[in-house]
Amino acid sequence: MTAFHELQDVVDELGRRLQRSVAIDDPQMRLVAYSRHYGPVDETRRDSILQRVAEGPGIEHARSFGIERATEPVRVAPLPPIGQLARVCVPVLHQGLRLGYLWLIDADESLTEDEVALASEAASNAASTLYRTRLVRELARGRERELLRDLLAPEPELRRMAASCLVEENLLAPGPVVTFVVRGVPLQDDETRLMLDTTLAEAARRLPARHGSHLVRHDHGVLVVVTSGRHTGATGQRELAERLRDDVARRLASSLGSSSGHRPLVGIGGRGPELADAAASYEQAGLAARVALHVTATGDVARWDDLGVYRTLARLPHDQLVSEAVDPALSKLLAADTDGTYVLTLETFLDLAGNASRTAEALQVHRTSVYYRLGRISEITGLDLEDGNSRLALHLSLKIARLTGLRD
Repeated sequence: MTAFHELQDVVDELGRRLQRSVAIDDPQMRLVAYSRHYGPVDETRRDSILQRVAEGPGIEHARSFGIERATEPVRVAPLPPIGQLARVCVPVLHQGLRLGYLWLIDADESLTEDEVALASEAASNAASTLYRTRLVRELARGRERELLRDLLAPEPELRRMAASCLVEENLLAPGPVVTFVVRGVPLQDDETRLMLDTTLAEAARRLPARHGSHLVRHDHGVLVVVTSGRHTGATGQRELAERLRDDVARRLASSLGSSSGHRPLVGIGGRGPELADAAASYEQAGLAARVALHVTATGDVARWDDLGVYRTLARLPHDQLVSEAVDPALSKLLAADTDGTYVLTLETFLDLAGNASRTAEALQVHRTSVYYRLGRISEITGLDLEDGNSRLALHLSLKIARLTGLRD
């Protein structure tokens, strides 16, 4: 008997015994199995069956009851504005690993504790089946993961062999490649790793067949994309990265709470001409994510090709940047500038090629104020801002200070 039929038997038997409509979703609220209708049903159930996924205000209402952290059945109150009926949600867990949710419609809120216990027993049976299915799927993916690790390895010959095998075994298509790296996700526990793995897998499935593959490494996730069509250019790559960031952020907030403080970041590497060039793109994507962590102006999605001077600075050893690369003149300014006014003025002035009028406009101050501040900056640093070498030293030091966290 297949896993699908086993799960179908679970919901059919439970529905028959309790005379309730039953469904099982995976952790991403995608429908896995459902019983026939018993009694009243609502649009949330109908939409889930038709679309194969539960989403919208109904599921967000259910999440507000803590179902994504629950280890025991949760009674979910009705939501009258959209006609959603009351439900009982039973977490489907195997050794603490969340594999999905079993739902029963409880329109009149009359389910007894004994009946809920029967649902918990059914959820346990479903968990065993889902866990076994996951193991089988993991074994099937083992070869792909092994080749993907080799594709991202430092050794050129190993990368070439991996690229050839991925194409020959119909795991990835040949062609130009871009790599995405996801950071900022705590990966210490199995549940969060599974969340990131599933989110990356969904992103790969949204691509054309054999155009995406993924890995979850010890502190980050990787998505390798064979580019074609809309993902060839910067706009398509950024759209893919932003959706990936949003999906990870939403699921992190659901599982850890919106105040967890975690900020998912996505780095986008440069485009390599062929699959064997994925490792170079991977390195660039990792560095881009590092820049995004420290340089908030880049946003949560940083594209290697758009990083300007940070492309050079990000390749330098972090410890060496902190200890040696910041000009002593800037260190004096950072120490003296208690409210950050002079540093902001200096960076804006240098970013705008030394144009005082544009600096005043950007800072929304009078040009006289800009000249006064620049004079004070020269006094504090001991540098002549009319000198090209002094400007370059300060400008680079400002970017290094951002990259290393010496300033916000």
